[in-house]
Parts: sequence; structure tokens; C-alpha cells
Amino acid sequence: MKGALPGTLYPKDAEVFWSIHEFEVTLAFEEVRSLFDEDLRILESEGEFDVAAWDKSWRYIHSIGVRLAPAEGGDEIRMFALHVHRDGEARLRYQLPRMPAVQ
Repeated sequence: MKGALPGTLYPKDAEVFWSIHEFEVTLAFEEVRSLFDEDLRILESEGEFDVAAWDKSWRYIHSIGVRLAPAEGGDEIRMFALHVHRDGEARLRYQLPRMPAVQ
């Protein structure tokens, strides 16, 4: 997966805490599609939300090198959650790298 481009996000809308995008997949996405399917399965399951399962799922996604990179260049976004739906919509939440403190 490292170095492969799994898809492109095109902004559509925003909600509190999440941005909504169209997600255009590439062939490289097939390598990780099952991980994103599992993410949705955990989120959409009946009953109490299984935080431990979701956290484990995302730790694995990050550990294999799935990253976000701005198309116009810049730092990779390493801390994020991306829910990819089968209809091509994706919901994204991310944390920007911390800026150095100004003294």
C-alpha cells in the first residue's frame, strides 16, 4: 500500500466535525477496501458502539501506511478517520500536524 494512491477526495459539504466528499477510487483501493468495509460494519452495527473494535481497525489501517496527502502538495495527514461508503461518498475527519509553538 505504501506509495500507492487509493483514491481522490473531492469536497462536497461539511458537518460539525466531518467533511463530506465524493471518493473516486483507484485500483490500489482494492487492497484496502475490506478494511474500510469493516470500519462501516463496526459503525453501522446494532447495539452499543464497539469502541475497542473500531480503534483496533483504525490502528491497523494507519499501521500499514494508509495516508492522506494534499493534491497540491504539503504534509501528509497521518491522523484521520475516513468512512468510505459504497455509493462513493466519504466522510473525513482529520487532525492537522501541530504547529511549533511561537515564543
